[in-house]
This record gives sequence, structure tokens and C-alpha cells, in this order.
Amino acid sequence: MIKKLIHKNKWLCIQILLLLVIALFSDFIANENPILIRKDGKLSSPIFSPAKYRLNDDSELIIIPPIPYSPNTLDYKNAKSIGPFDQQHVNSYRYRHWLGTDELGRDILSGIIHGTSMALIVGIGSMLIASLIGISLGSLAGFFGNDHLKIGPITTFFSIIGLMIGYLLSFHQTIYFNDANTLDISINQIFNLLIFISCTYVFSYIGQRVNQLIFKLSIFNFPLDHLISRIIELVKSLPSLFIIIGVIAILKPSVWNIIWIIGLIAWTGIARYCRAEVLKIKNYPFIESAKALGISEKTILFKHILPSALQASTVYIVFGVAGAILAESTLSFMGIGITADSVSWGSILSEARKSPTSWWLAIFPGLAIFYTLLLLNKLAMAIEHLGKPN
Repeated sequence: MIKKLIHKNKWLCIQILLLLVIALFSDFIANENPILIRKDGKLSSPIFSPAKYRLNDDSELIIIPPIPYSPNTLDYKNAKSIGPFDQQHVNSYRYRHWLGTDELGRDILSGIIHGTSMALIVGIGSMLIASLIGISLGSLAGFFGNDHLKIGPITTFFSIIGLMIGYLLSFHQTIYFNDANTLDISINQIFNLLIFISCTYVFSYIGQRVNQLIFKLSIFNFPLDHLISRIIELVKSLPSLFIIIGVIAILKPSVWNIIWIIGLIAWTGIARYCRAEVLKIKNYPFIESAKALGISEKTILFKHILPSALQASTVYIVFGVAGAILAESTLSFMGIGITADSVSWGSILSEARKSPTSWWLAIFPGLAIFYTLLLLNKLAMAIEHLGKPN
């Protein structure tokens, strides 16, 4: 599928690859610190240092990024919103602000480059969470329906106990949203989520074995599809943007908070789409043949149905990435998204409100948002076109 996509959409794939390269290597493209220096025969890379590196004359080798400004570098000589075509107080063209500056003298081009990284982190990260939830619940609802999942009362009891113990072990005493905005907090959250899922699964399995071997109680059909559908309808009925704004306003600003909140709200569309695909695929003749051959339901679901449903759901996921980027830009524009020391397209765009005559503060970040959303929508349509018969 990937080879076919690249072959038919070479120019589109090149543009998306360029966007990913800018996001991954933004610190090497726009930074006030050198990429590499050699001093006294020793090589060092101060590019990731939070403090500004002061160049010395005794440095033998210096490699400077193409744009010698970090997104929060304050150029006091070019403050008060200097435009890209205005006269700038710089030593050479290398230090020119090609897209202008804002009120504090921060370079707009550097902000847009680093904003690309922020946009893709939020977009891809939130949709990974949404995809994990949506695909899991949607495939289970479509495959088992209301009369195919059989469960005993002891299994139900142990599952509830597992949920409670998993919550106490993972979430109850964990401060999720504190003032730290580091990767360690996100890893801690993921680890606690895995503990919660593991506890639930282990206790559910124990309950199932106890129900079968000891009590041998009768089992009943669990209306899984009905339950998941009602949950989807409940979440869809909530005003998503107002929920995100309300939660972010209560919690301290953090990029990880935004990722989790958008992911926990955006899964419903993926779940519906995946459920519909599973309902369609499980009635195909090859699935009926697999059942007739005695292949287990687990094998049919994970080996035959789920891969086909994932391919179809990719279109919705790509659209979801675009929606998450737009949501993050909206929150940052309103000043309730990321932390003050971080930069995004929305935060740059918000500077235009302070200086209405500075057109570059609105045009360039707006174009970055528009161009990225356009690429993602074209990618989604290209993937959808691949799934259609010729």
C-alpha cells in the first residue's frame, strides 16, 4: 500500500517528508546556539543547551544553524514588530529576520519552524491515543455485537475488582498534570495506563477460569455493541471544544495535557468507522470459510478482520491528525494551550491581535496551518482512493 501511495503521489509524499524533516530537525535548522564546535581539540554540541552559548575567538570549528535564532530569542534591536521588508538592524544578511519579528523581537521564521514540530507532536500523539481507543472499542463492538460475547457473573465480578485495583495502583496517587512539561511525565502516564489495562485483563481472566472450573455458573450474552454505541453517543453529544477549553483552563498548560485530552475526545469517530468496517468484513465469504474450518475467533479477528479494518480507518485517522492540529492552534491562539515558553503556530498568530498592522504575524502562521491541513487532507483522499477498486 505504501509503495503504491508513493508511486501515485510522489510530489505529495515529498512535501509531507519535507514537513517531517523540518519537525524532526527544527533545533538544527533554527537555533541561537551552534550545532558543533571544536575547542582545544574537543568536539561539543551546545545546540540542546537551554542557555545561550557565547562564542569565543579560540574556537577552531563552528557550525551554525541556517537560522541563527531560537523561537524565544529576543532581538532588542529589532523589536516592536519589524516587517520582513523593513530596514533591520543586523550585522549581515545571515542574521536578517526573513519573515519579520514580533513585539518582543522574536524571529517569526524560527517560531514557524519550531511550531511545525509542536503541531505534529500534538496531531500524531493525540491520534495515536484516539486510534488505540477507537480501533479497540470499534472492532470489539462490530465483531461481538450484542449476542456473541458470553460472560459469567463471576467473570464480571472479577473484572470490576480488576478495574478498581488497576485504578488504585496506577491513577489514584499519580499527579498527572503538574507543572513539569517533560517527556518523563508522559512516559509515567503511559506506564500507569499499561498497569491499569494489565490488572483489568488479569482479573478478568482469573474470573473466567474460576467461573468455568469451580462455580460452573451459567453464562449470559453481554450486549457489548449496545454498551459501546451508547458510550460513543454520550461522548459525541458533549461539546468537544468547550470540554477541552474547560479542562485546559483547570489544569496547568502543557503539551501533554493537550495530547491526552484531544485523544480522549477524538476516538469516537474512529470507533464508529472501525465498527462499520468490521460489520462489513465479518460477513465476507472468506470469514465464513475461516469459521467453517474451525479457526478461533481470536485468530479471525486479529489476523483477518482487524488488518482490513485498520487500512480503511487510516483515512479517518489522517483527517483526525489535521483536526487535532487545528484544535491545538485554536487553544494556543486563545492563550490556554501550551506553556508560555513553548511556541506554536497559534501562539504566533495571537501576537497579531496586539499589533493589527503587522500583517506578517497573521499571514505566515496562517499559511503554515492552511498548508499543513491541505497536505493532510490530500493524503487522506489519496489513501481513500487507493482503497477503491479501479
